[in-house]
Amino acid sequence: MHRLVQAVLRDHLSRPEQLGWQQVVIAALLLAAPPGDDVQHWPLDEQWLPHARQAAAWVEAEPVLQTPIAAGLLDQVVRYLRAQGRYQAALPLAECSRSIRERVLGSDYPDTATALNTLALLYYTLGRLSDALPLAKRVLAIHERLLGPEHPMTQRSRDLVEQLRRQLGD
Repeated sequence: MHRLVQAVLRDHLSRPEQLGWQQVVIAALLLAAPPGDDVQHWPLDEQWLPHARQAAAWVEAEPVLQTPIAAGLLDQVVRYLRAQGRYQAALPLAECSRSIRERVLGSDYPDTATALNTLALLYYTLGRLSDALPLAKRVLAIHERLLGPEHPMTQRSRDLVEQLRRQLGD
């Protein structure tokens, strides 16, 4: 985000006005997000990323900005960072997205399961298997309850839980 826009938001608006404009910026950035997993769009992503990171910092710092739309923006940034192999950079944003979705949508909502799964896969990739397993179990339980035991997403969740258990010797 251009420094002048940041300065106006920070220095010339009341707190409620700042929050209102920050919500508008978050929504606009989500709409403008390039598909983060397509290498052809990575140059666009790199132009978009600093603005999205600024908005993510607002979201992490301000509970009133922690909405499903903001979680969607965080998810887009996480998708792009994961596609680039920048897992450690993606982790705090994935954790924030999961927290928002659980608090706002509830623990059994499909988007919450997706956020839990994303976080479990990041932990898995980073070698944090004991952190990944409880999240993967929660995803499996949600998928079984919402989609049934034979659904392909449930099967993938079950496969991840089994793989983590094998690797942990559980």
